[in-house]
Amino acid sequence: MSTIAKEIESTMELNPGIPIKVLQDLIQKKYQVHISLKKIFRAKVLATKKVQSDFTTQYLLLRDYCAELLRSNRDTTVTIEVEREFNPTTESRQFKRIYICYGCLKVGFKQRGGEVLGLDGCFMKGPFPRQILTAVGVYGNNGIYPVAFAIVEAESSSSWTWFLQCLGNDLDLNIRSNFTFLSDRKKGIIPAIKKVYPSIEHRYCPRHIHENMKIKWRSNMFKNMLWKAGGQSVMDYSTMYDMAANGIEGGIPESWVDEVYWLSTWKKVNENTIDPINGKEMWTPSACPTSLLPPEHHTQIGRPKKARKKSVEELSQKINTGGKMTRKGKAVTCQVCKQKGHNKRGCKERGPSTSTQPTSQQQ
Repeated sequence: MSTIAKEIESTMELNPGIPIKVLQDLIQKKYQVHISLKKIFRAKVLATKKVQSDFTTQYLLLRDYCAELLRSNRDTTVTIEVEREFNPTTESRQFKRIYICYGCLKVGFKQRGGEVLGLDGCFMKGPFPRQILTAVGVYGNNGIYPVAFAIVEAESSSSWTWFLQCLGNDLDLNIRSNFTFLSDRKKGIIPAIKKVYPSIEHRYCPRHIHENMKIKWRSNMFKNMLWKAGGQSVMDYSTMYDMAANGIEGGIPESWVDEVYWLSTWKKVNENTIDPINGKEMWTPSACPTSLLPPEHHTQIGRPKKARKKSVEELSQKINTGGKMTRKGKAVTCQVCKQKGHNKRGCKERGPSTSTQPTSQQQ
């Protein structure tokens, strides 16, 4: 029984709610042996206890990990928030949220000089599902530059407000800062930005705008118009060629773009690196007098989906299924009338079918 439990541990970590029948099929196909549902059920119980115990242990070590992180990476910010405890004599606290901003990323983002931050959230699966909130900048070559992240109970106005306040403390933002946030149109994030930074400009991601727009306007023409509008530029490089053609000195190319896009700025930003930490055997125990317990398991908002929701672009792509290309989106052509929209079985011009088999005569 313990052998089967060890075999399904990794699967249970990724998908704790996986059905027993699915586990049975996975084991039987892998080892070509028959295993009863009863054995799979008992193995799943053992694996669940092992996985949850491992996660609980990780939460107990979280304070020690944060202390080691602060030791190895100076100027790093780590903020842990626990659930409210009405009994102050209790020796344990229940985890609620954690915010982390590496010192090197904080410094690098300030050296870059950009004033645009992208905000987003995603699900974190496991026995104690949470939400991950992130704040990222953009490199001079349009690459993603991570700034800070947090693990919170849910993507709500309260959690986003807390995350933005922590982020503002690290990036020296205030209520009147000249800054731009880019995000989707989730209900929780919009009121949080208005509350914490009412003077900051808030723009929406074109991809998410298109996801909402395509409900009524599905044509690629509207999509191309949207992306064209979102990609309009302050300056056209053809001006430099025109100046050169007319004998006007245009200067070096760097003088025409912001310092954010200079190669020297890119090198300066990448000089900041995240330093590795020691193994947990070498961690210094945290001085906090209380131990940290994992959060209560709660079901995430919304109906659980069996499969990830795909965008229109993904659905329009050709998918390889077993060596054959899908016929989805292709018009069927009738072999009889050569018209599209039906095959020969449903063709009205096809005459009555005649059987090629000889009929038996009754003696």
